[in-house]
Amino acid sequence: MSQLGDSNGSVRTGNLFAYPAQSNFSGCKYPLSWIHDVKNHGLDNINSHANENWYVLLDAAAFVPCSKLDLKENPADFVCLSFYKMFGFPTGLGCLLVRKTTEDMLLKKGYFGGGTAAGYLATSDYFKPRVNLHQRLEDGSIPFLEILALQHGFNILNKIDHSMKVIQSHTFSLINRLYNELIALQHSNDAPVVKVYSHTDYSESNLQGGILTFNIQRADGSFVGFNHVLQLAASRNIHLRSGCFCNTGACVRLLNLEPENVKHIFEGGRTCGDHIDIIDNQPIGAIRASVGYMSTMADINSLLQFIKESFVQCISDFLLFSVIVHTYNVLDSQETITSAISNGDIFYDASSTIKASQRSLSLEKIFVYPIKSCRAIEVKQWELCSTGLMYDRMWMIVNNFGVCLTLKRENMLALIQPTLDLKAQTLTLEADGHGSVTVSLDFMDCEQNMLKVNACQSKVCGDRVLGNDCGQKVMTWLTDFLGYKSHLIKKNNDPRFSKVNKAIHDENGFSNLQSITLTNEAQYLLLTRESVEHLQRQMKKSQEQFNSDLLAFDEIVSRFRCNLLVAGCKPFEEESWSGLVLKNKLEMVNFKFCGLSSRCSMVCVDHKTGEKGLEPLRTLGTLPPPHYANKQQKRRNHFGIYL
Repeated sequence: MSQLGDSNGSVRTGNLFAYPAQSNFSGCKYPLSWIHDVKNHGLDNINSHANENWYVLLDAAAFVPCSKLDLKENPADFVCLSFYKMFGFPTGLGCLLVRKTTEDMLLKKGYFGGGTAAGYLATSDYFKPRVNLHQRLEDGSIPFLEILALQHGFNILNKIDHSMKVIQSHTFSLINRLYNELIALQHSNDAPVVKVYSHTDYSESNLQGGILTFNIQRADGSFVGFNHVLQLAASRNIHLRSGCFCNTGACVRLLNLEPENVKHIFEGGRTCGDHIDIIDNQPIGAIRASVGYMSTMADINSLLQFIKESFVQCISDFLLFSVIVHTYNVLDSQETITSAISNGDIFYDASSTIKASQRSLSLEKIFVYPIKSCRAIEVKQWELCSTGLMYDRMWMIVNNFGVCLTLKRENMLALIQPTLDLKAQTLTLEADGHGSVTVSLDFMDCEQNMLKVNACQSKVCGDRVLGNDCGQKVMTWLTDFLGYKSHLIKKNNDPRFSKVNKAIHDENGFSNLQSITLTNEAQYLLLTRESVEHLQRQMKKSQEQFNSDLLAFDEIVSRFRCNLLVAGCKPFEEESWSGLVLKNKLEMVNFKFCGLSSRCSMVCVDHKTGEKGLEPLRTLGTLPPPHYANKQQKRRNHFGIYL
């Protein structure tokens, strides 16, 4: 109950009931008859006086894009809607419809902005508002350019005969088919693939809108993180939304979350829109598929095919991994693991409590990536420095606006092969059909070539960095290869620090920040042969099912862009390690476990063609977590460890 002022300055008391015509979380439509019921009878559990009026605010933002709203039959006092949801353009533009009989309820306003005053004085408390209600409420300049764009949206709707009736029928047929196909999807052990969150069975268009919210489950019942699903869908140009969609009430209720637990999660540092999607095998958000008047049955087929190809498991996949994870003999993550490299071998020196699991490991490959997102150089031995492997990710390619290019932004980078000649002190870039170009490792052009990434809005994982332009010759080569003006930039000596385990503590408890070059997270990335081979076996089964080409072992390794490849352990055992000790004849280097490497669609870029596919990210997301996995490790879109 609130007190509202009318135009005569008298005080009226009234009650406001606000509700959505359609849930933006599940697409459930709520009865429009509630408008009449509340205006005539109020709410049963609210005590109000007989002379008090009830007013209704209808949130129609999710409803009106695909459903007809007749305000004569359903006389809501206030209606808010979003033109962005109706037309997809422009963003940030909506409106509030106010019934003329209730506009006096909005006249008592505690402040005013530019454009709402008919006159005012700066020396006294005098203010005269404009006459029309909309002029009083529109503070500041209205977005008139965006408003002009609405005409085109309405023109399209007017070209559709019986537009809203046809649109509702069309969109409901799409979402109905999507729902029925998804709930019928099963793994080969008859476990469901999709968990749908809804209030209806999608059988009636007057009860259900064009929204379907769900999560993906593996054959063992565990959930695939919704962030991983979105990344994989994006690689197929399928646009989904994830999270709670700013509707915590529906999210908590439909996902059976405990409010106190959700509060604890947020108090622990989780924020809306971050990368955390599963805690204790409980999703804390979902995936939403929405259809509109321009959606087609081909769009639905594409989404269904994507889910079938990416997440449906055959029973052998599930059983094989279960056998592996239940035979693990792994260290507690708090125990010390000591390993050493000597003549190319790593010797596993476990504590006395796990002597039975001692075995020798070997360092098989070392990879250096001089240029960020370009191909690797495989070496037999390499010098270490304060930032990791010498010259690793020391260069980056930026466009003419200074934006750092990565495989997410430019797939063609995967076709550039760098070569380092340490004797000649040169870096060479080469690509099939485009020849090569060579620059000095210590190239320094004139002062005008000093680029501050700050000034050109380029960032590396959120960090602004300083670098030196490597000159006109390589710029011309890159421009010819990529098709637009690009520069090769070498990072200068300004420090940049790792974001994973920002403070690495030594044995005496002292904190040391990890200095890095242009890497995303840490100095080193390690993979194990056994983990790669296990992933390859799982990929083989799914690729045989969908008649796609099998990725070779070396191709998989190249896509995950590791610095060190070791062999001799069990699949994913490296995720339980706390560190390594690498030793040569002269010295010993301690490596500390920094975290797990989260994966995105970059690993789906073919380094031979530059084209983006589904693997290996598709299969990676279907693997259940090992039995020892902690909360971070249970998010199965990671592969490899940071050191």
